[in-house]
Amino acid sequence: MKPSAGTRLVISHAMAATAMSMPWPALLAAVWSSTHSDLLLGVTGALRMLPYVVLSAFAGMLADRMRRSTVIRSSTALRVALLAGSALALQMQELVVAVGLAVITVAVGTPAYPAAAAAMPSLAGRRSSQLTSFLVTAEVSAFVVGPALGGLLVGVGGQEWAIPASAVVTLLALVLLARVRTGPIARVVVPADRGRLRTVLQCRGVPLVIGVVVVVNLVVSAASIGLLPLSESSWGTGERGFGIATAALGFGSLAAPLLQAVLGLRGSLLAGGAGLAVAGFAPGVAVAAAPLALTGAAATVVECISTDVLQRAVPDHLRAFSLGLTDAAMVSAGLLGALLPSVLISLTGPSVCFLILGALLLLTAGFVQLLMSSPSSAPQSAVNVTVE
Repeated sequence: MKPSAGTRLVISHAMAATAMSMPWPALLAAVWSSTHSDLLLGVTGALRMLPYVVLSAFAGMLADRMRRSTVIRSSTALRVALLAGSALALQMQELVVAVGLAVITVAVGTPAYPAAAAAMPSLAGRRSSQLTSFLVTAEVSAFVVGPALGGLLVGVGGQEWAIPASAVVTLLALVLLARVRTGPIARVVVPADRGRLRTVLQCRGVPLVIGVVVVVNLVVSAASIGLLPLSESSWGTGERGFGIATAALGFGSLAAPLLQAVLGLRGSLLAGGAGLAVAGFAPGVAVAAAPLALTGAAATVVECISTDVLQRAVPDHLRAFSLGLTDAAMVSAGLLGALLPSVLISLTGPSVCFLILGALLLLTAGFVQLLMSSPSSAPQSAVNVTVE
């Protein structure tokens, strides 16, 4: 039995989104080995997130104005070409070109998720809710699983493997989109931009979940960049330890459903904060891997819950915009987080830097508990029962 168009779209998006993040550990390792500059390392990590900051809200509106299958297919095809170019540039030791093409890859990939999410009801019919859940999980996980796979390739085979592999995976994702076609977009009257923003932020629970996901993305982004100096100065394992630690942080996201069922939102934040603190003072990457995986799972729990709240609380005609707005906010925090280690590590060292990042998650857990005790602030969502 052939998979439905909706199923193929989910699988294709999971592959393409994961592949889009795979090159970055190799690029970060190349920048570090060339410069040994904490600042340039942070800037490179921040560049990965810049297109989301600039384009996410626009991408959400674009998905409501063009045929969605065309947006998705065009985005995926362009990413194949750009990733191939980035791989070639890195092979030729043109590091600036390689990083630049990787940034453009992220930019052209930005509209794909809101377009896919908006297309799901027409493609999946009665299975729309189920496949949308899978799509959200794929989108959230890809942001960390992609670097995990890329880091694993760096740790096992070196910098030259990750970007060509990502191009091949994206090409396979494009093949899966054959015969996936959505209908034209229905024209409806929507509020002006200021009205959109005001309406979304007035929805119950939305400011809370956006605020929490912003803090979590800042912390995880800072940790992902700080792993390289930590691996070199504290563990003495260099790029290999960095690749393994990045893989642990990313693959941990796959345990998010289990962690959410056992601990809920607040418990996940507490566990994630403790994981970062333990990893920072671990004697080696083998000991740090499990705490880092725990932190990766906790971060994904927060993003899944925030998406659930947005889907329930925000009106349908503003849903894509609210997702784009949240992406812009949390990736802006991630961009800032990528620059944070260069300051913290220079002042405190890598281990204390991770202790500070863990403390931020612990404080966030307390803040969530305080606000969730107020009925006017609590999100209108099924996840309320798993706050503890």
